[in-house]
Amino acid sequence: MCRRGHRVTIVTARVPDGGVPERYLQGKEGVPRVIHVPGALLTRHWLRGSAREKIRQLLTEHEALHLHGVWDFGNVQLAEMAREMGKPYFVSVRGMLDDWSVAQKYFKKRAFLAATRRRYLDRAAEIHLTAEGELEQACKWFDRRKGTVIPNLLDLGPYRDPPGPELARRMFPVLDGGVPAVLFLSRVHYKKGPEVLIEAAGLLRKRGVDAAYVIAGACDDEYRIKLSALAQSCGVGDRVHFIGHVEASIKISVYQAARVMALPTSQENFGFVFPESLASGTPVITTKGVDIWPTLERGGGAMIVERSPAAFADAIERILKDPILRDGMSRDGRSFVFEEYNETKIVEQFESMYRRSRLRTHRLSAAPRITHFVDSTDLRGGGVPRVVLDIAGTLSKAGRPSIIMTCETLDTPAAWLANSKPSSEPGPIDPMIPAVYKLAANARMKSAIADSGMLDVVEIIRRSDVVHLHCVWSVANLQIANLCRILGVPYVLTTHGMLDDWSMKQGELKKLAYLRLGGRAMMEAAAFVLCTAAGEIDQSHKRFPRGNGRVLTYIIDLEPYRELPGEDLARQQFPQIAQAKERGEPIVLFLSRLHYKKGCDLLIKAAKRALDRGIAATYVFAGTGDERYINGLKELATTLGISDRVHFVGMVKGQVKVSLYEASDLFVLPTSQENFGLVLIESMACNTPVVTTRGTDIWKDIESSQAGVIVDQTDAAIADQLCLLFSDKSRLRELGRGARDWVFENYDETLIVGKYVALYEEAARSSARKERSLFGRTFPVLRLLGKHYVPPEE
Repeated sequence: MCRRGHRVTIVTARVPDGGVPERYLQGKEGVPRVIHVPGALLTRHWLRGSAREKIRQLLTEHEALHLHGVWDFGNVQLAEMAREMGKPYFVSVRGMLDDWSVAQKYFKKRAFLAATRRRYLDRAAEIHLTAEGELEQACKWFDRRKGTVIPNLLDLGPYRDPPGPELARRMFPVLDGGVPAVLFLSRVHYKKGPEVLIEAAGLLRKRGVDAAYVIAGACDDEYRIKLSALAQSCGVGDRVHFIGHVEASIKISVYQAARVMALPTSQENFGFVFPESLASGTPVITTKGVDIWPTLERGGGAMIVERSPAAFADAIERILKDPILRDGMSRDGRSFVFEEYNETKIVEQFESMYRRSRLRTHRLSAAPRITHFVDSTDLRGGGVPRVVLDIAGTLSKAGRPSIIMTCETLDTPAAWLANSKPSSEPGPIDPMIPAVYKLAANARMKSAIADSGMLDVVEIIRRSDVVHLHCVWSVANLQIANLCRILGVPYVLTTHGMLDDWSMKQGELKKLAYLRLGGRAMMEAAAFVLCTAAGEIDQSHKRFPRGNGRVLTYIIDLEPYRELPGEDLARQQFPQIAQAKERGEPIVLFLSRLHYKKGCDLLIKAAKRALDRGIAATYVFAGTGDERYINGLKELATTLGISDRVHFVGMVKGQVKVSLYEASDLFVLPTSQENFGLVLIESMACNTPVVTTRGTDIWKDIESSQAGVIVDQTDAAIADQLCLLFSDKSRLRELGRGARDWVFENYDETLIVGKYVALYEEAARSSARKERSLFGRTFPVLRLLGKHYVPPEE
């Protein structure tokens, strides 16, 4: 975690000599800081008051607390401290709730759970388990939905270049005694089954199978004497050897010197020794008492058998007598471990778990219910539907129950549509995902809601604390704003760039009339009017001079971009991509709605200019638009003689879209106006640099990121950048290198969601004053609807 830039502190009451690297204790840069709290324990399990205060101070410097283990009152104390401080905490149960574990001292553990479960397990942000098998056994003690399965993180670095067996053979001659070695490496404890292995050794000797049985691990003297006596009685006293605890490179060498590692354990939630042995090239024999046994078996390097001497004897004999089988298991097991337990993959899963907690910390004790309205969730309509889906989805994950009202539900997730309670008592069934209600549209006027739909709207608003309206040019927004004022529910409105100067010039007279007939009053009566950038609010505020404007960037769901799928999906889906890669040509991507304001024609003309200057590239246009406009673009490409280089691939979504960004060398958006430009952020999240214009309201941010280039909106300026970047690959790589980091530093949804939470809280506290119906007075445009639904005065 520290190597990835996280600040990690480990607090412990005991630090054994040599058990912690000195640089950890010194708090060196790039490694965990280990804080030793001596005398922390009042008894074996309770923390002293002085220790609690020291840990409390440390917790103020951190965002989350990760506790390990179950049977410790000190953990319960720390969990309560975290809750008091508003810090999420996680619990790794470490196999302690497996059936076998709970059965040991059963009544004592049941009493502990009865006393602490609600305070400890039930209030954890998430409960970490290392395998599905562990979750299946443990979930009877907590809400299964809290369970998160992530394998333990194992540092495989020392196993990538192992030291070889000679080191161990020099230190332990038994490993070089002329007979194959069977290794038992673990804490020497009855639950691990050393007796089973020793009895199996006796059976094998009777069958004429000779081997040395090496038991490596800490063992108390009394138990070792007992095991030695058992070995003598089984006729293998001369073949069972105790070599004590081994670690670091010696341990890896011991694994390599053994022919097979056998652990007849009763219970392991994970068992580090198994991936360690496999990573060393040594096959494993174990039991179904290991929660990850299906994973081990699937990897091909392990045999899973019954926990009996006969079963272990059979498995050991089979491996010792069949070198081809043994070599195959060794090869398969080693490659499997490096793929299955790749450190980067696993640490990203932990990061995701911690990130979810940051969302949850923004919950209020009585979370305001947020309702969004957008005309349509059809993603072909541009970025607004995408933004609304992302905001509602992220807020719901953050414990902010959200509803979306819309007249068109295309591209809405099916689970959201199925998550709606009856409209008489609206709300989400599962509060962690939004509920979506489809409203009946007015047959006489575009962008208005029918009276039958308004009945549903009234019930939804009555059960909302804040209503969030999206866009300006919608009669439905006027209807909903009118109802909000009648019912005394505050609302906010996001303009989505529709009041930018360029946008206002398109159909200007019609828009000015709309503002005069109610649009301006709607915005000035809102708790807040939201713009996504300073550049947008500078242009927009003159349209609502008495309104309360705020700058608040979009919440973007970056989850699909955290683990990138690679280029192969795009290559398979689009032959043009694969062919360009084979030719070694750069790929330029345009991904947006195909509309004249986006400057598609400028990019095609720039492509011709670049080609004339010796820059041959493939240009991919992804998106939908008016058929006549698209045909015009195709004709332009044909006229310029570059139709073989310009490809229109239609709308792309999901992982294919992410892969297309990755496969591209440069993203170009020569737009006339964007209040934000989601596609720019998406492209940069895929390490693909961008070229755009000052028509994008966040152009200054992109320019300062040093991961994008801002140009004049002309084909000549765009062509200059194409030639410059594709002639200087180092410059292109430099732009791409910083793009992804910049996006996650500035647009991580777990950070931005807090700003939305604060804004909704402030809006909810404003408690809008109930007014008489404003129909026909403040919003006179509503008269055009004729008979219009107005709820009874309350």
